[in-house]
Amino acid sequence: MKITYILLISLLLGVGLFTTYGFFTNHNTQYLAKGDSGSTGSTGNSGNSGSNSGTDNTGVISAITDLPAKIGTSVVNSAKNSIYEDVQNSSQEMLTKTFAFVFQTPDLKSFCVPFTSIMNLITGLYGLFLLLIGVYFVLGSMDVEDRIRAKKYFRNFIIVMAVLSLSFYFYQLLLGINNYITGYVSQNFVVNNIFSFPPNIGNSFLVIFLLIFSMLMMLFVGLSLLIRYLLIPFLLLVFPIAIVLFVLPFTREFGKTILKVTLITIFMTSIDALFLYASSFLFSGDTLGSGIMKVIAVIASFALLSFLNLFLYFWAFLPSFEQAKEVIQASAFVGEFLA
Repeated sequence: MKITYILLISLLLGVGLFTTYGFFTNHNTQYLAKGDSGSTGSTGNSGNSGSNSGTDNTGVISAITDLPAKIGTSVVNSAKNSIYEDVQNSSQEMLTKTFAFVFQTPDLKSFCVPFTSIMNLITGLYGLFLLLIGVYFVLGSMDVEDRIRAKKYFRNFIIVMAVLSLSFYFYQLLLGINNYITGYVSQNFVVNNIFSFPPNIGNSFLVIFLLIFSMLMMLFVGLSLLIRYLLIPFLLLVFPIAIVLFVLPFTREFGKTILKVTLITIFMTSIDALFLYASSFLFSGDTLGSGIMKVIAVIASFALLSFLNLFLYFWAFLPSFEQAKEVIQASAFVGEFLA
C-alpha cells in the first residue's frame, strides 16, 4: 500500500514539473518569435520598440520598488491623522469637563443635618462662654481696662450669636456671589473651539505632543478644582466653628486662618474665570491666535492656571500648618512639664 502511495505522489510531481517546463518553453518561444518579427521591420521602429519596452520595464520596476515606501507613508499619514483627531477631540472634551467644575458647587442642602448637629453643639456651649466672660469681668472689676475688655467680649459674643444663627445663609450668600462673578466673566469668552486649529497648522507629531501636554495641564487644573469641590461642604461645617474661634482672643489666629481658607476656596473659581478671560485675548491676537503659537498659548494658560490654584492653596493653608506646628510644640512642652 505504501509503495502505491509513493508511486502516485511521484507521478503527480512528474506531471507538475513537466507542465511547468512546457509552459515556460512555450512562453520563451513566443517571445523570441516577437523579437524576430520586430527585427525584420525598419530600424526606427525597432529602436522605438526597444526604447518603449525598456521604459515600460523601468517604470514597472520603479513602481514595484516604490510601493512599500508609498504604503508606509500612507499608513503613517493615516495613523497620524487618526491620532490627531482623537487627541484633539479628547482635549476639547477634557476642557469641557474641567470647565464644568468652575461653575458647579455641591448642594448645600444635603449637609443640613450635620450642620445642625454642629450648631447644636456650639449652642450648648453658649452658657460656658457667658460664664467665662462673667468670671473675667468679676476678676477684672478693679481694673478699668479689664472691665472695658470684658464688655467688649460680651458685645462680640452677642454679635457672634446673631451671626451663627445666620451662618448657613451667609455661607450660601458667599457662594452665590462667587457664582455670579464667575458666570458674568465667563460669558465673555468661549471655550468650545479653543482646540479647533486652522488647517495650516498641520497635524505633525509635535502638535500631537503639545495637545497631549495641554491635556496634562488641564488634568492638574481639574484636580485643583475637584479639591475645591470637595472642600466646599467641609468648610461649611467648619464655618460656624471658625466664627467662634475668631471671636475668642486666645484662638483668634486659628479662626482667622480658617476663615481665610474658606474665602479663598469659595472665590477660587472667580479668580480662575478672570484669568481665563484675560488669557482668551491671547487666542484672538495676530501673534498667538493662529498656528502653532495658539497651541503653546493654550498650554501656557492652563499651566499658569494650575500654578495659580496651587499658589492659592499654599497661601490659604500655609499659616494653618505653622499654627499647627506651634500647637504641637506647645503640647510637647506641656507633656514634658507634666512628666
